[in-house]
Amino acid sequence: MTMMSHRTHFFNQSIQDVLSREDNPATQLVVLGAGFDTRCYNLPEGADIKCFEVDMPPTLNAKKRALQLAEVAHDHVTFVETDFNQEIWLEALLDSGFNPNLTTYVLWEGVTMYLVEEAVRDTLNLIASLPTGSVVGADFFSQDLIQGNPPFEKISKAMLRGIKYQYSENLQFGIPTGETLSEGLGEYLSESELKLARFEHVGSTEDKKPPWYFFAHIEKH
Repeated sequence: MTMMSHRTHFFNQSIQDVLSREDNPATQLVVLGAGFDTRCYNLPEGADIKCFEVDMPPTLNAKKRALQLAEVAHDHVTFVETDFNQEIWLEALLDSGFNPNLTTYVLWEGVTMYLVEEAVRDTLNLIASLPTGSVVGADFFSQDLIQGNPPFEKISKAMLRGIKYQYSENLQFGIPTGETLSEGLGEYLSESELKLARFEHVGSTEDKKPPWYFFAHIEKH
């Protein structure tokens, strides 16, 4: 399984579990940094889910054109324009009909590493304001990888160059590792009502090198 297919499988299962559970299922799906993600167009048949896709205006405009050309129905999706580093995305959601009193699944895939730390903390705090049972699915790099610290000097340089060349983006945020990435994120969440409920990582600990990337299912308690 490749890294991307591993990530996709993890979040697909996370979303399915929360939308289909008998006790307090989510009735809203928010995709932060939606890009060309298609999960709002592959919901279980008959699912009564309100979907919101949040991203920069140029990205959302390109996606809407692509959906129209492909004749993909998207009337059930609300497109919300925002800049995560400059604006409060929850305010934009509220202006677009989002109900903060309903249990919600927030998908935050492939986004955190491009944000400044303040934007990451603000986003987690906003998610913590949602009702009990709400979930955020997110992925994180390690701080050591972002900063090029041992033992990640070579892979860090290669990734920074590759992402800058391909996406014109800089990697900015990583989770302090602690003994493990999950421990580092657990400590990061300790000031909120959010709890790391499930995670999977990329990388091996056989040579005592800490994992550098992982996927998290985080619940509001």
